[in-house]
Amino acid sequence: MQHLSVKFCFASFWTALFAHHSSFAQTDIIYQHWQSDADRVELQTLEHGNIRAELSGGPTISTFAKENARHAKIDISVQGNLVVSYTSDTRARTPSFKIEFQNIISGNETPELILFEYTGGAHCCTHVMAFSKNDPGRWDQVELGSFDGEIRFEDINDDGISELIVSDDRFLKAYASHACSYRPWKIMSMKTGQPVDITRHKDTIPIHQSYLKKLSESGGEERCSAGYWPAYIAANAYLGQGNEAWSKMVEAYKPDAYPYRNRVICTDVSVSFPKCPEELKQSMTYPELLERDFKEIGLWAAVTERQPKDEK
Repeated sequence: MQHLSVKFCFASFWTALFAHHSSFAQTDIIYQHWQSDADRVELQTLEHGNIRAELSGGPTISTFAKENARHAKIDISVQGNLVVSYTSDTRARTPSFKIEFQNIISGNETPELILFEYTGGAHCCTHVMAFSKNDPGRWDQVELGSFDGEIRFEDINDDGISELIVSDDRFLKAYASHACSYRPWKIMSMKTGQPVDITRHKDTIPIHQSYLKKLSESGGEERCSAGYWPAYIAANAYLGQGNEAWSKMVEAYKPDAYPYRNRVICTDVSVSFPKCPEELKQSMTYPELLERDFKEIGLWAAVTERQPKDEK
């Protein structure tokens, strides 16, 4: 299937975010820049077979939006008949939008139309949703999530169905600043129509291996050690090497060094730290904090297991 996309772009980081979005040629991607003083942008179209998607934009109709905010409007037609009309609800003054066709659901002969919507802010977020044809003449909207970082679709096992690969935001600013927060990949399958985490499936091994290679070349171990080790340990755990990675962290750990300073946490995770009573506050060392957090998000077993889990 030919890969085509249409994109409204407002910032250089957005271009970088999708510069290597897939293996398809960049000539298949159409860019449209919306000038900051423009009320509307030229209608752009994307076609696949008898499916036609139209992406346009104008002043927002959201009651929550800031003055001069914009929205995207998507109309999907099949054989000339309108089947979907969607208008985004955004608060951003300079939002960015992108649409593309991808095969992400098993047994569906019609590819899904994917919408990427940057919601505004210095770092966050890109909201991703899919429009999918289920029954004859009926298209459903499937929420895939909001993510801060790289987002891409990739057919990881050559079965004709693409998986969604994103940065795991559970690691974002948990142990270091945004710039020093390294995040392993989180990989999701939409084959059943809803996102399913397959990060530990055997088919994802090459992705984690590639990530670790780039991580080792990043210089993060020296420059951003507190944010480096959690991602390093998690990615190794997905390869059945969690124990070895944990041992390297313990060896590098320096209790008196600023990046590894003890953290005061609230033992009641349902209470935000500013509202945490003094009797519920606890000081934890860096390794203790990692162990607690890995257990909380279900990764501790992956750290201690020797082989990657083969999830179906």
